[in-house]
Amino acid sequence: MNKLFLLASVLLIFATSCNKDAELIDDSGSNNGLPFQKIDSLKLKTSTVLDNTVDGTNLTNVLLGATQDPRFGFTKAAFYTEFSLTQNAFSLGANAVLDSIVLVLNQTDAYGSLNALYDLNVYELNQTLDPTEEYNNNTVLNLKSTTLASVNNYKFNSENTSIRIKLNDTFGNSLKNKFGTETMESSDNLKAFFKGVYVTANASNGDGFVTLGLKNDNTKLQMYFHSDTYSDTSFVFNVSTDDVTLNQYSNNTVGSEAASAISDSNKDESFSYVSSMSGVKTLVSFPDMSFLNEAIINKAEISFYQADYSNPLNTSFPEIENMFLFVNLSDESLAFLPDFSSNPSSFGGSKELVAINGQNTYKYTFNITKYVQELIKGTADGETLY
Repeated sequence: MNKLFLLASVLLIFATSCNKDAELIDDSGSNNGLPFQKIDSLKLKTSTVLDNTVDGTNLTNVLLGATQDPRFGFTKAAFYTEFSLTQNAFSLGANAVLDSIVLVLNQTDAYGSLNALYDLNVYELNQTLDPTEEYNNNTVLNLKSTTLASVNNYKFNSENTSIRIKLNDTFGNSLKNKFGTETMESSDNLKAFFKGVYVTANASNGDGFVTLGLKNDNTKLQMYFHSDTYSDTSFVFNVSTDDVTLNQYSNNTVGSEAASAISDSNKDESFSYVSSMSGVKTLVSFPDMSFLNEAIINKAEISFYQADYSNPLNTSFPEIENMFLFVNLSDESLAFLPDFSSNPSSFGGSKELVAINGQNTYKYTFNITKYVQELIKGTADGETLY
């Protein structure tokens, strides 16, 4: 969920020969004539483009919140989720009375300063989440018009904690009144009546996100009640492993630096932009490397550097921990580089603090040796990277 403002990238390539004990040989069957050369600082072309949507269903964690940033514009994260029964055909007892119903969300992480005040809204879904459907993270589903809860000027806690949102009693009583009927005999029956919720957090000056773990015992819909059988107790609806969840991302780059970069016809930018949550990404184009057509590549790396590191626009949000690099296929889908599939741990992409001309900045380096070798041989799956 972090952002990064990038300096144009640099490619480092090392081509090497072998000694007489090595197994690599040239066309004549000898290794005596294999040349050694080191090539550094091959200039790449980079351009900023809109990112693709991705499948947002059943993620391990979902994001909730919003950010307003002059470089990337407005970004918002909301989510949909179903609920299941924790006990089928449970009896509330005679003369049951609703005390309250509360949505409890398990917060597992936080990003940003989170000093802004958010308006939290909970809606009831008006369509069924289909477990066979792959919903993109920009999917908009039908909702019932009346909110189940509206909490104004809510401030997220940067510490991992539970978010508790009291839902309206009308909704709570509608669920309570279904106990003792077929609706509460199975989770499938429940979902036919209550299809789930949609949760949003709006803030015009948003400054962060919280990460929520939905499919655990700490996220739940908890209905408190009393009856002739029970004094003060509760019934819990949880998000089971079979329930469908969907993280929704909204991006609006209008008026931002990233929007200017996207609309710029120059495909060789001095600076390029990258953000997550299906915001913007950088397209990397390679120079003509036909002069290396007989070279054996020993090591090739590509590095990206964060630009104007000390600028306040950069320090308002923490730097991204890891970047990712993919091959752009002819159908515009993405594929892993061969260097990733061979050994993901050595592929790279983690941030590294370095000094450039006396100025600290972050560097992200990837090992792309096998990809460059395939690019030179003309066997690479694609000729550009994202």
